Amino acid sequence: MTARRLASAYLAAQGVAVGVWWALLALRPDVRALFELGEPALLDAYLPPDVVLAVVSLTASRFAATAHPAAPVLTGAVLGAIGYGTAMTVGQVLGAGQGWIGLVAMVAGTAATAACLLVVGRREAEPA
Repeated sequence: MTARRLASAYLAAQGVAVGVWWALLALRPDVRALFELGEPALLDAYLPPDVVLAVVSLTASRFAATAHPAAPVLTGAVLGAIGYGTAMTVGQVLGAGQGWIGLVAMVAGTAATAACLLVVGRREAEPA
């Protein structure tokens, strides 16, 4: 599997995972408790950017797989969306002293998305 295909697969998995995560949070309050997030934080601060994150991750995945010229821009938008979520989670941890599990997941996702951007943004060598 090429690095570009791996980046595309990761972005697709991330988009699906965000959707599944929100479904779990909506259907299972015990899962919500694991992430130590109250209702206002979930609905007001996290849901809107996570919808963007899921949709743009899936779109960037498709563009990366087909080497579309806009793939780096969309992957950069994914990095911005997940970076925003990570910053919000850092604020939650620093302000309320809770949400550490979410912070670990968000930092890992941000790092992986940054790696995807490096791969997707790399120009392919032209044949000699």
